[in-house]
Formats: sequence, C-alpha cells, structure tokens
Amino acid sequence: MQDIPKCDGCIHVIHRGEKCYCGCAFGFALHKIWPPNPDINGIRQNHPELVARDLEKYVPKLTTRRILKERGVNKWLKNRRLIIQLKDRIKQEIKDLETKKKQLNGIKRAKTSGRIEALIDIRQQLRAICHSNRDTDFPHQVSDFGECSILPEDFPKRPSANWLLRKERKRIKDAHNMHQ
Repeated sequence: MQDIPKCDGCIHVIHRGEKCYCGCAFGFALHKIWPPNPDINGIRQNHPELVARDLEKYVPKLTTRRILKERGVNKWLKNRRLIIQLKDRIKQEIKDLETKKKQLNGIKRAKTSGRIEALIDIRQQLRAICHSNRDTDFPHQVSDFGECSILPEDFPKRPSANWLLRKERKRIKDAHNMHQ
C-alpha cells in the first residue's frame, strides 16, 4: 500500500478496505483521508439514506428524510431504479423475440422484426438517459429548470449509452472556449 497521508492532528490510521481513515485529535469523527478527492462516479448513489448520512452533522436524519420525501426526491430515486429495471426487461424481451423470430416466416416474422426494432429504439433511449451525467447542476432559481428538463432536439432514435454525457461535455467545452 502507498504511504497514506496523515492530517496534523492524526492519532492513528484505520484501514477499511481501500479507504483509510484517521482518528483526529481535533475532535472530529473519523474522516476519510485516502483515496483523496474521489471521482463523483465512484460515490454510492440513489438512496435518500445516503443523503441523510451526509447531512447528519448539520441536519437531523429524520428532517432530511422528511424533506427529501416532501420534495419528491424519493419518488425520482425510486423511479430511476424502476427505469433501469424496465430497460433490463426490454433487453430480455428483445432477446426472446429474436429467438422466436428465427422460428417464424412471412408476415409474422416481419411484424416481429418491427417490434424488435421499436424496442431497441426505446431501450437505447432509456439507456442513454440512465447513463447521463451524474455531475448535474440545477439553476438556483426554483422556477428555472434550465437545460435539466429539456430533452435535446437532436436526441437520436438509437443513441449510444453515453450520448447525453458527451453532449454535456461538448456544451461545457464550447462555453469554456467562448469565455477565453
């Protein structure tokens, strides 16, 4: 293992798998010191309890849970999970139809092919949405959802899994280039 950095008030280092924590003499609870600055894509997500734990130092867990529920965040976290499950079901249905299609002929085979094509289009669109950028900022004004709520006009019938992510990166790069 690499040398683990210690903060100035470190008493001892505790190893938990790949992450290391120090017991700090400054009176803080154990705080993570390794790995430094984790990538946003490596952080667990999609559960209101994770948010409640993150804010526990500042807001009681029950309050955070209530606010998330009242604001509809729980609903959308649940719906995201359901969308992922739907995407997986559609994938299985495509596989089943492709197997069935081999046994058919004529008009039934053509209809099955059309259904498969439509399902593939839908699944690819769901997949692109599920793989969109995690690092999304909403405008600070509640009445303005900005680009967060608009499906791009050029959203293809069969986008790649990271189509929205690439589009967002391009938008950020273009905005950065305009300011230079």
